[in-house]
Amino acid sequence: MRRQATVRWIGAGVAALLALVLAASGLLAPADAWLLRHLGAHTYLYDAPWLAAMLAGLFWLLRPRTARRGRLAGVLWAAGPLLLAAAAAWAGRRGWPPLPTTAAILLVALLRRLRLRRFPELEPLAGLQRAAGQALGSADALPCSLVRLQLRGAKDRRLPLADIVRTLKARARRGDDRVARGGRDGFVLWLAHTDADAALAVACEIRADLAPLLTRHALHCSMGVATEAVPGTRFEQLWQRAAPPAP
Repeated sequence: MRRQATVRWIGAGVAALLALVLAASGLLAPADAWLLRHLGAHTYLYDAPWLAAMLAGLFWLLRPRTARRGRLAGVLWAAGPLLLAAAAAWAGRRGWPPLPTTAAILLVALLRRLRLRRFPELEPLAGLQRAAGQALGSADALPCSLVRLQLRGAKDRRLPLADIVRTLKARARRGDDRVARGGRDGFVLWLAHTDADAALAVACEIRADLAPLLTRHALHCSMGVATEAVPGTRFEQLWQRAAPPAP
């Protein structure tokens, strides 16, 4: 978890630096001046490359729970400064968003979207654990099930994360279902309002979906399933019961 947070912060720093360089480089200054002159604006609403860097870094740190929210967040982060400046320009015809700053934020939004498509993000395990703990304490939320997957292969073989995550998220169809990373080569699927038979069926479907991927990448998958229908069980107990068998 600490390593994932470090990678996120490093990515935010790189995104902020990229936006700062683009906004301060002056590459788009001629087009910017042309727009300012022909749109009847007298000044910029803001003209600070550091603001582009800050917005780009904040956008990169955003962790949407689903890809759909990620796309929406990307559009809002990228278009927000432009829409704000356009509203001010329409109200007083005095301000215009500087093109370099807006282009920098749009570039980071595009890179973020490509990263989400290539490496889909998973919910932190701590978030899944909190939601599961709340569900296990309420009789109205039960039964619930936990599916744990452990993928093993050659030590130098990299897991096809994008394909694995898409497969798991396809089985987490409801709003309370969650998918998280459970260790270096492990994945966790939380199924809300799912009894033992339904959870076992989902596990079988996941194994069937992953079969071509496992064959192609020479991977071995072991799975464990645990279900709880009585309130009061701790998440740690369910976690242990769902431990995948050793190969």
